[in-house]
Amino acid sequence: MLDLISKNLPAQVGDVLQKRLAEAKKLEEQVYMLQETVRIQTATVIEIQTELDDYRVFDERNKVMNDREKALEYREHAIFLDQALYELKVEKDKTEFCKSVALGLVKNTEYRKEVFGTKPFPIGSTNNNPGWVTQGQESMSEVTKSE
Repeated sequence: MLDLISKNLPAQVGDVLQKRLAEAKKLEEQVYMLQETVRIQTATVIEIQTELDDYRVFDERNKVMNDREKALEYREHAIFLDQALYELKVEKDKTEFCKSVALGLVKNTEYRKEVFGTKPFPIGSTNNNPGWVTQGQESMSEVTKSE
C-alpha cells in the first residue's frame, strides 16, 4: 500500500497519509486489546454477580435462621422464668404449710424442758469430815409459753 501512495500522490501528502495509516493501525491494535480486556472483565463481572446472588440467598437463609434463634432464646427465657416462678411459689406454699402446722401444734400450749447438769454445791459433810464438799446434780427447769 505504501508503494501505491508514493507513486500516485505527492511526497508531502504521502508522508502525512503514511503517518495517519500507522496511527490508525496502532489505534486498531489498542481497540482490539481494549475489546479483549472488556470481554474478560465482563465475564469476571458476570461471575462475581452470580457469586453475589448465591451469597444473597445464603444471607436470606441466615436471616431467617437468626430470627428463629432469637425467637427460641426468648421462649427458653420465658420458660425458665415461668419455671423459676413456679418453684418459688411451691417453696412459699411449703413454708406456709410448715409454719401453719408448727403454729397449730404449739399454739397456746406450755411445754417444759428439764435440763440436768452438774453444779458443785455443798451437800453436807461425810464421814465426819467437816468442810468436805461433794458434787451433786441440780435440776433446772425452764417453762416456755408459745403464742
